[in-house]
Amino acid sequence: IPRLDYTEMAIPGSHKEKQHRFRPVAALFDRDKAHAAGAEFTSEGGHIVCKGRRFKNGFMIKRIHISSLIVDGITPSLKELQKYNMTLDSAESQTISQKIEYSFSVGDIVQVVEGELVNLIGVITSISDTIASVQPKNSEIKESQQFGLHELIKYFKVGDQAKIIRGQFKDESGLVVRVENEQIVLLSDISIKERYVLSRDIQLCHEKCVGYDDSGQFTIHDFVQIDSQTVGVVVGIESDAIFVLDQFSKVNKTKPQNLVKKHLYGGMFIDQFGNRVLAGETLRVVDGH
Repeated sequence: IPRLDYTEMAIPGSHKEKQHRFRPVAALFDRDKAHAAGAEFTSEGGHIVCKGRRFKNGFMIKRIHISSLIVDGITPSLKELQKYNMTLDSAESQTISQKIEYSFSVGDIVQVVEGELVNLIGVITSISDTIASVQPKNSEIKESQQFGLHELIKYFKVGDQAKIIRGQFKDESGLVVRVENEQIVLLSDISIKERYVLSRDIQLCHEKCVGYDDSGQFTIHDFVQIDSQTVGVVVGIESDAIFVLDQFSKVNKTKPQNLVKKHLYGGMFIDQFGNRVLAGETLRVVDGH
């Protein structure tokens, strides 16, 4: 995916890539933007040629020595896959899909997406090479069925607790808040942010991932003191920052060294009706998110 400065490409005699103070955004080649900037381009055998650079379906074609490529352990992001899928025809997409590494395990709940039993939901009972035995759930079919792994996707529903098993957010867990075909949206237990992942990159789990800051001192829901007048609860953790919800309903971003961990013993507070609330009592949220 190229980073193009169409204004620079429109300058006559400019064929070399210019060193920019700010890197252009990575995006597919856009004919309209090139035309608006005055950059000339031509079509040659299914390719677009502009300033000596060749493009196909918006991607830039470059010759690179094979020794310069890293091909092991690469997991494309969801956005990258979506960009490739938008530009591929069905035959090319099928070829790439067949090369995707499947990550099914015995006990996974799956949904059939191809064949006569499409939409059938069941549990994997065994896997042999590229064939999985699936025991149907809530179906008139009682006998175990066999499917190719390419005919299955992992099945999740809103409210499931899941763990990310590979990719940028590996080992984070979260609550499934939205399901869109193979795209799953998790609300991370660590950062309280939405994570967009593919169903093949997560698995069901029964425990939340407990995340700590780099010092190993603070974790989610810890009670901390920010200064002499401000206390709060840790609601998010990043590599070098902690997010604290204080008693004024404000989220503060600060560094771990600026916080003091506090220990609560008993305690009480007053609800909106003036009632005393003690530790261990059940509450009902009546306002807010």
